[in-house]
Amino acid sequence: MDDNLFEKVVSQTGLPEEIISDELGQLLKSAGIEKNQMTMDDLRDVLSNYLQDVLLKVRDELKE
Repeated sequence: MDDNLFEKVVSQTGLPEEIISDELGQLLKSAGIEKNQMTMDDLRDVLSNYLQDVLLKVRDELKE
């Protein structure tokens, strides 16, 4: 576990840190994971679920 992993991910994205911090924080919270306890495996799981949700939403919107 890397105590600074959350901050590293937020700062390394190159995207606005406040937005990424809020979004990733909500994803982790929904998964029952504390920011300071996040592991790489947690990050992979949360982001893969997020990506799948986004892709399904886009697919559904394109069908309409």
